[in-house]
Amino acid sequence: MGTNHGLAKPDRRLVLITGAGASRNLGKGGPLPLMGDWARILSGDLGADAKAIGLSPQISGEAFEKLVGSFLKWSQGHDLNGRFGRLIPFYGDVAEWAMKCQRKTDEMVNIIRTSVFREFSKVRLDERAVENAYGKLFAHLDIKRGELVCATTNYDPSLRLALRRRDLNPAIGDDGEPGSTAMLRIVDLVDWDVRHRNCTPMLHLHGMVGWYWKGNEIQVLPDDQEFVPALGAPAVMLPDPQKDPFVVDVIRELWSNLRAALDDATHVLVLGHSLHDPHLADELRRSEGATICVAAPKDCVQDVARSIEGAVALPMEFGPNFEIEAGLLESWSQPR
Repeated sequence: MGTNHGLAKPDRRLVLITGAGASRNLGKGGPLPLMGDWARILSGDLGADAKAIGLSPQISGEAFEKLVGSFLKWSQGHDLNGRFGRLIPFYGDVAEWAMKCQRKTDEMVNIIRTSVFREFSKVRLDERAVENAYGKLFAHLDIKRGELVCATTNYDPSLRLALRRRDLNPAIGDDGEPGSTAMLRIVDLVDWDVRHRNCTPMLHLHGMVGWYWKGNEIQVLPDDQEFVPALGAPAVMLPDPQKDPFVVDVIRELWSNLRAALDDATHVLVLGHSLHDPHLADELRRSEGATICVAAPKDCVQDVARSIEGAVALPMEFGPNFEIEAGLLESWSQPR
């Protein structure tokens, strides 16, 4: 991507990919939720309606993703129910049923959307914990501008905040100051040849808090605000194991930039991610030229690493006080 303007491609080209485990211990007043935690929270938010869709506080994170995905697909069919009802005798009864179903599902979908913004907004982050955790990680890696690309499937802005605190100039494609309003423009964010134009590409692969759909485009609003239904649908890919990030142009561009980053990467660090996302796992398997390290808690890190052939497993409970064997990350991340 892009044209060389006299800069040398960095010897080390590191891609950092984070999942929910990377943000969990960075919450203010308590950890940020994993999928199982979010299931319990939403069960309370939905009240009696939770049982109607099969949601319970005891459901596993994997089952929660499947259930939410199925519910959202089902909710999108009510408009068709109303329209086809016109072809049926006694249409009035069908239309009334469809209207009530649409009203109830819209209400439930908005509760889910509200929960996303409440649980993962900047307000939920302990900024000192964010700075300490990522500051320590970046110090181990000796990160400099031009040799890093960051990508996350999280909705929260913790990694972007950490990059700003380390003067690594994160670029998400909004061309605006933090807290401003802009339209997302994902064009050649990743360009190793020009060292990303003195920026660090920050790819929110599943969208983030503060993003709203405006037609086929994404409007970027402040990441510390509650969800406002009047502003439209949030531009986040809600839990669904069958979600397809390549359907919508702007999301596809984010993933195209990830592929560009991985195609020329020398190192990939996967931090706190289960790799249950099949699209992300497939992209990592394509990255044959990079050495891949999976950092996750010791009870699951081996299983996650085994899903990517040749990946190195690094036991780590990421957070503001995480510990790691001296020299381990430094040795792994040396230029090749």
